[in-house]
Amino acid sequence: MIFAISAIILFPTEDIAHKSELPVIGQSAPRSIVAQISFDVLKNPQELEDEMKKAKDKVQPVFEYSEEATKKLSENFDMLVSQIETYGKLQAEISSAPAVEQRKIAVAGDLYQAIVRKISSAALNQLVQNATAIDTLKNIFKTMLSQGISNTLIAERAKDVVMFKESRNLNSVNYILYSKQEVLLIKNGKDSIVESSSIRLKEILIDAVLDKYKNSFSSNPGITSAFYEILYVFVSPNIFYLDKETETRKAAAAAQVNPSKGMIPRGMEIISQGSIVTKETLEKINAMQNAIQRDSVAFFYTATYGQYILYFMLISILSFYLWYFRLERKVRPLHIWAITIILITQIVLFRIVHDFFSLFIQNEYLNIIWFYPFAFAPILISVLYPFRTAVTISLWSSVLVGIFGYYDLSLCIVAFFTSFAMSLIVNNIRYRVRFMQAFGAGLVIFAVSLLGILLLRNSISWDTYWQNFLLGAANLLLSVTFVSVFCNVFERLFQITTNLRLVELSDFNHPLLRHLSEYAPGSFHHSIQVGNLGEIAGERIGANTLLIRVMALYHDIGKTMRPEYFTENQRFGYNPHDNLSPYDSIKILKAHVERGVEFAEEYNLPDAIVAGIKEHHGTNVAYYFYNKAKEMYTDKEIKIADFRYKGTIPHSKETAVLMLADAIEATSRSMQNSKPEQLLKMIQKTIEDKMFEDQLNDSGLTINDLKELGEGFLQGLEGSTHTRVPYPTSVFSKRRQENGEIKV
Repeated sequence: MIFAISAIILFPTEDIAHKSELPVIGQSAPRSIVAQISFDVLKNPQELEDEMKKAKDKVQPVFEYSEEATKKLSENFDMLVSQIETYGKLQAEISSAPAVEQRKIAVAGDLYQAIVRKISSAALNQLVQNATAIDTLKNIFKTMLSQGISNTLIAERAKDVVMFKESRNLNSVNYILYSKQEVLLIKNGKDSIVESSSIRLKEILIDAVLDKYKNSFSSNPGITSAFYEILYVFVSPNIFYLDKETETRKAAAAAQVNPSKGMIPRGMEIISQGSIVTKETLEKINAMQNAIQRDSVAFFYTATYGQYILYFMLISILSFYLWYFRLERKVRPLHIWAITIILITQIVLFRIVHDFFSLFIQNEYLNIIWFYPFAFAPILISVLYPFRTAVTISLWSSVLVGIFGYYDLSLCIVAFFTSFAMSLIVNNIRYRVRFMQAFGAGLVIFAVSLLGILLLRNSISWDTYWQNFLLGAANLLLSVTFVSVFCNVFERLFQITTNLRLVELSDFNHPLLRHLSEYAPGSFHHSIQVGNLGEIAGERIGANTLLIRVMALYHDIGKTMRPEYFTENQRFGYNPHDNLSPYDSIKILKAHVERGVEFAEEYNLPDAIVAGIKEHHGTNVAYYFYNKAKEMYTDKEIKIADFRYKGTIPHSKETAVLMLADAIEATSRSMQNSKPEQLLKMIQKTIEDKMFEDQLNDSGLTINDLKELGEGFLQGLEGSTHTRVPYPTSVFSKRRQENGEIKV
């Protein structure tokens, strides 16, 4: 229920229902399409944005020539020139007259102080001594004011701005980046187009003007220095860059862009049957459906309801499968929750790509559908669950891709084949290199399938192929990477035992196995042999051989508490059970199962391994101690239940194989005759005993399985009980004597 509700809420309805009717570019039109109403073909957001950008780029930067600033600059400069000229006359009179009035000297002194507060005394002396220079300075200043002095640098590149600041030793400067030849200048309220080069900062303009007059005063460098000083002090901008006005005009230009490519009248044929669907044709059909959707509310809701019905059917079928899968396999509810969360995550990822990535990827060659992570859920499910569940999820995910691709069957086929192949490779994965193998296989299938789709749609081109291929490759790589990194999280969080986890547990450096090998080496060796035997036999019936091997390694870890009470750990013929009553002996034997379960829970071993520990003895009877009790206590009623293990009978093929392998391996060690005929009889008797004691009732093993297991056990025992040719020790003794060695 939670999965169904989440899936329906997360499913986008409007654009998918709307675009499902659209034909595919490159394919032949299945029928003729005529305009049902008159409508405008609107430009898509990218086209409209591009045209608005072009319209803005055509607007020149706006500058304004300020008459008020020009007048103020002129007044300040004229006052300075007047003071210099007056001071020069007074100096001439004072120098030529034999007696000068103190008043003139005082006036001259005041003028001097006023002037040197504005310019240096050196510059003042140069101008006083050269009357022609003052006239030249006036002409230069008027020329500069008439041309205009800008407050903003016009540069083509940011690098030019940096070079300008470094050459002038400036910390900052106002600038705009503009590469065209003309700008707009507002002067006396009128707009005029002028060359960009005529809008210059005062530093640039002063250099240009003085360079023009350098020959006039080449004999007197002091005049040039005086000019530069005065101009630099008294020249200020009178042309100002109007950034707000510029932006306003750009916005107005962008607003003038027509959002429509043109109008299609009612009754006009958009495309005829059999014609190839082009991008322009598809835009017209899409525009018509948008117009109909705006004008007809009924059309919109009808499509939505139809889509919900199909989507609800898809969700219902998958939900029914999960329910049936749980009942049939007796799956834990936590495992069903894991599948539910994985599927909801898949839909969330689809929705994120659908809503957000399509906004960022605006490319006529790219199909955003190839970035939908359709392989994510199938691969992860294949790692965590049986392959048939992964196939079901692959089919569901592929259908979902087809729906998100506007009900495109070809997309569904490509997604299914790709995810199916990748799921097949990672199923029962033992080593992480299989993830890269799955990625490689998926990449090859996707590459071939993508080529087929593009050929089918008559839209094959190198740009289309390689860009969509890279998009799909990135999708598959991200899916595989995510699964390889986070599968362990799902495994631990939802208590799912995978082969990757089993491979980790099979490492002999695991603390429990090291503990077993140190304190109960005989039991450790026995566990290895049971694992080998069970793996050979289990392979014949299609059981999980890795699980059998790992269960075998841990099934006797409880023996480490009192290892000497178990035959395989006894040395020098001493058996401590000889000094115990049968009742005490059976308590010790039973305790190794209970203690093994405690060890497993303490070290957080998976439930499958715990099941192997609990079920490897089932509810078998320890007949040796039962018969011993009957012999010792002849006058007492001996209850067989006292000598029965308190575990549970095997509930899977793997634990049943473990039980049989454990019993057969232990029995084979006590046999004097290990010929194949005797081994086969022993194996058959052991299997029959377990059947008659009802130990295999819930294991799911068939009669044919038991036959195959018997042959597998025989094969394993023949390999482990083979004999070697005796070494010729007499030859080595003779050589020692010949070499003069003394035999000790």
